[in-house]
Amino acid sequence: MRRVLAGLACLGFLVQVAAGQETPAPGIRGYITPEGMRTFQRCRAAVFYHLDQAGRGDETVPVSFARVLREQIDFLMMQTLLRKIPDSIAESHARVQLIEEFYISFAETLRTERETMLDTARRERILFDCVPFVWAGLSSDINYLLSWRKKAIAAPPDPDPAAEVKWMEEKTRTLSASPGR
Repeated sequence: MRRVLAGLACLGFLVQVAAGQETPAPGIRGYITPEGMRTFQRCRAAVFYHLDQAGRGDETVPVSFARVLREQIDFLMMQTLLRKIPDSIAESHARVQLIEEFYISFAETLRTERETMLDTARRERILFDCVPFVWAGLSSDINYLLSWRKKAIAAPPDPDPAAEVKWMEEKTRTLSASPGR
């Protein structure tokens, strides 16, 4: 289910952008171009193949590296999907259609890139090349979440030095006037 939602996420945000409802974060803009989507799908394919081929003994990239990259891709896709709820049924239908197109083209990527992905050295090169591409989206999502959190959490007002001095004097007077001292 998490993987389905992650896939929905990637394309859900494309609908947002196409509908002009929200400007994507700068790091994510590259994912909505056909070339960016191909790169993104190629990265996912490399991760899938690497995890599937793990343990065969010829890989130099640890499985944990591919798992972390997969989690980063999933996080990016989830944030893309959940950043904004569709405003209308038409927008939801457009999002579903885009998601369907994504999965069909991703399946095509898995098929057409099979030879490349089965070659361990070429697949591992793709994994390394994906890191800056994926991180561009991650860093913008993380910055977005941090700024949202900063706005969502009410911070206490900055202390007023004069009020603090007055409070300390009052507290000192109260303590010195208390019986038994």
